[in-house]
Amino acid sequence: MIFKSLKLWNFKTYYGKHLFRFSDYGVGVYHVTGENKAETELGANGIGKSNLFDGLFWTLYGKTPRGLKAGNIHSWGAKGKTSCELSVKVKKDTYKIYRSWKPNKLLLTTNKGEPKTVSQEVINDLLGLTVDEFQFTVLIGQFSSNFLDLTPTQKLSVFADVLKLDEWDGYSTKAYAQRCDLDAIIVSDESELAMQRGQYTARKEYIKSRRAEKGVWDSAEQAGQKLRVQQIKELKKDIAERRESLAEEDVDNAETLAKANGFLAKIQKHQKTLGKLRTPSDNLIVDRRVLFAEKTRHVGEIANYDNISDKCPSCGQRVSVQHLVDQCGAEKLKLALVVKKIKKLDKEISEYQTAIAARQAKIEPLNIKHRAALQVNFKLRDSCVHMRAKLGSLETTLSQMEKALNIKKVNPHIQVIKEAVKQQAGAKERIAALRDTIKTKMKVRDESHFWVKEFKAIRLEVIKQALSEFELEANGALAQLGLSAWHISFAVERETKSGDISRGFNVLIDSPYTDEAVPWESWSGGENQRLRVAVSMGLMNLVLGKKGIKSNIEIYDEPTSHLSPEGISGLLDTLRSRSLAVQKTIFLVDHHALDSGIFSGSVQITKTKKGSQIS
Repeated sequence: MIFKSLKLWNFKTYYGKHLFRFSDYGVGVYHVTGENKAETELGANGIGKSNLFDGLFWTLYGKTPRGLKAGNIHSWGAKGKTSCELSVKVKKDTYKIYRSWKPNKLLLTTNKGEPKTVSQEVINDLLGLTVDEFQFTVLIGQFSSNFLDLTPTQKLSVFADVLKLDEWDGYSTKAYAQRCDLDAIIVSDESELAMQRGQYTARKEYIKSRRAEKGVWDSAEQAGQKLRVQQIKELKKDIAERRESLAEEDVDNAETLAKANGFLAKIQKHQKTLGKLRTPSDNLIVDRRVLFAEKTRHVGEIANYDNISDKCPSCGQRVSVQHLVDQCGAEKLKLALVVKKIKKLDKEISEYQTAIAARQAKIEPLNIKHRAALQVNFKLRDSCVHMRAKLGSLETTLSQMEKALNIKKVNPHIQVIKEAVKQQAGAKERIAALRDTIKTKMKVRDESHFWVKEFKAIRLEVIKQALSEFELEANGALAQLGLSAWHISFAVERETKSGDISRGFNVLIDSPYTDEAVPWESWSGGENQRLRVAVSMGLMNLVLGKKGIKSNIEIYDEPTSHLSPEGISGLLDTLRSRSLAVQKTIFLVDHHALDSGIFSGSVQITKTKKGSQIS
C-alpha cells in the first residue's frame, strides 16, 4: 500500500486548496514541525501538524482520530465545501479516494477510470485495515487509544481480530454443530429405519386386503354393466317415441303455416287491387283541387265587374257599358263550365271511394284469420324446438352411455396393488440404504468430534506463535529505546492472587527493579512512554505481517511525551533504524525543537491568520 499524495480543501486549519505529496519523501525519518505566526507565544503548537494527517484519516474513514465528523472538520468561516482526495497504490492499481462534506460524497476512482460512489465497507476492504488497525499500524496519533491503554478484554479482541482467531473458533463451532447435526440425523435415520421395517410388514397385510377388495370390485362391476344395458334399452325406446311425436308436430306446423300463407296471399291480392283503385282516385282529387281554384278565380272576376263604372278590370282602359256586360257574361260562362266539371269529378271520386271501401271491408276479416293462423303456428314451432332440444339431450346421453358401456374399466385395486408391491420393494431397498448411511454418518460424526478439539488446539498454537512474534518485536524495539535489561511478556490468561484465572490480553514487565513480572500499568513517565512505543512497533509489525500488507509510511504524533532527552534520542535512533530496516518513510509530528542528525528532512508547516501552509 503506497500513499502518494493528499489534497485538502477547507479542512480544519487548511483554508483553500493544499497538496501534500508523500512521494516527495524517501526512506528515513522526517520531522513534522513549523511555526505559529498567528499566535507566536505558542511556538510550534497549534499550527496544523496533526490536522494534516487528520485529513488522511478522515479521507479514509470519515472521521478524525478524535472522532470529529461533518461540520467539525470544516475550516471556520470558510466558504465552500470541505473535501479531501487521497492517491494511493494498492497492489498493481492506483486509486483516488475522494470524500466531501456538503455535499456528503465518497467516490473511488480506479486507475484512470470514472469516479464511482462507494460505501465505507468498500474502502475498508480495499485497504485491508479497519479504523482501529490503521491507528495501530500507520497513524499512531497522540489522541488515539494506544494498545496498552485498552482493557485486557479489548486487547484480546484486537488480537483476535488480527489473528482471525474467530475463524478457528468458527471452525470448531462448525465441527461441533456438524457433530450435533449428524447425531440428530443418525437418530432420525434410525427412527426412519424402524419405521421402514414396520411399514414393510404393514404393506404385506395391506396387499392381502387389497386383493380381496379387487374381487369385490369385479363382481360389482359386472352387475353395473347389466344395469347400464337395461337403461340404454329404455332410453332408446323413449327417444323413438319422442321422434314420432315430433314428426306429428312438424306436420301440424306445416299445415298451419300453409293456411296462414293462404290468407296472406288473398290479403296481398286485395291490396294490389286496392292500389290500382287509389291511384286514379288520388289523381281525380288533384284535378278537382285545380278546378276549384279556377272556380274561385272566376267568381272573383265576376265580382270585380259588378263594382266598376267605365274601366276595364283587365286592361284598365275606359270602355263602354256594353263591353263590360259582355266581359262579365264571358266570365260567368267560364264559371258554369268549371262547376260542371267539378260535379263530374265529384261523382267519379265517389265511385272510387265506394270501391275502395268495399275492398277494405274484404281485407279486415282475412287479417284476423291470418293472425290467428300465425299464433297457432308459433305455438307449434316453439313446441317443436323444445321437443328437438330434449331429443338432442337424450341422444347425447344415449351416446355417452353407449361409449361408457364400450369402455373397459380397469379395476383400480390392480394399480394400488402394483404400487404397494413397488413400495414394499422400495422399503426393502431403503432399509438396506439406511443401514449403510447410518454406518457412514457415524464415521463422519466421530471425525467431527475429533476436530472440535483439534481446531481449538490449532487456535492455541496460532496464539502461542503470534505472542512469541509479538514479544520478539516489542522487546527488540524496547532494547533500542534504552531498556535493554527489560522484558515484555504477553499472556491471554493469567492467575490472580486469589487463584482465579483472568481471561484477557495481559501485559507483564520484567525489569531490573522488580523481583517478578508486574503489570505494565505499574510504570509511569519515561518508562511508560517507552513501553507504549515498543508495543506499538511490535503490534504494527504483527498486524501488517499477518494481513500481508506493506505500507510505505508510518506516522507518530507526539511520541516524545514524558521522555527525557536521552529517551528522545533513543526513540529517534530506533525510528531511524526502523525506517532503514523496513524501507519506510516515517513522519514524526512533534512540537519540540528536535535538532538531530537522525532526521532525513522535515515537513515545515506555517500558520498565519490565513490558516496553515505546507512548505
